[in-house]
Amino acid sequence: MSRPFFENGNMLFLRGFVFGLVPGVALALLFKAVEIFAGSRVYTLLLNVDFIPGLGSDQPEWFELTLHLSVSVLIGFLYAILLGRTGKPWLPGILLGISPIPLFVPLTQLAVSAKTPVLSDVSAMIWWIAGHLLYGVILAALGTKALQASKKE
Repeated sequence: MSRPFFENGNMLFLRGFVFGLVPGVALALLFKAVEIFAGSRVYTLLLNVDFIPGLGSDQPEWFELTLHLSVSVLIGFLYAILLGRTGKPWLPGILLGISPIPLFVPLTQLAVSAKTPVLSDVSAMIWWIAGHLLYGVILAALGTKALQASKKE
């Protein structure tokens, strides 16, 4: 991989931020729409923090969404570093996208609130998998665009 992807630290920071924010917002919007229109409580599960000591279940949605997007931005920074080192956008993008899929099990089990899906909710599990796969595809597509742009610089 050529050095230009790493030469400008500000550009790397900006790319990492975008890599995390764009798919994180897309995932949240998809899950919100699924919850509204299909009734599957995947958005509630995505934002649920009631099992974290000291936070409780009375957090406003904007706060829970900010926590979700913060984690997504950290993933975006990790992806930016991996992309800069490997020059391969798809494998790390998909792997980082699907890595939260197994969290469906502990998140449903740890939830204090009865508002989240239960472990046996197959529909919620399918949406959870599809949404995180979409996250990985968006991440990889953004990485592909960034690599193409860095080659033009």
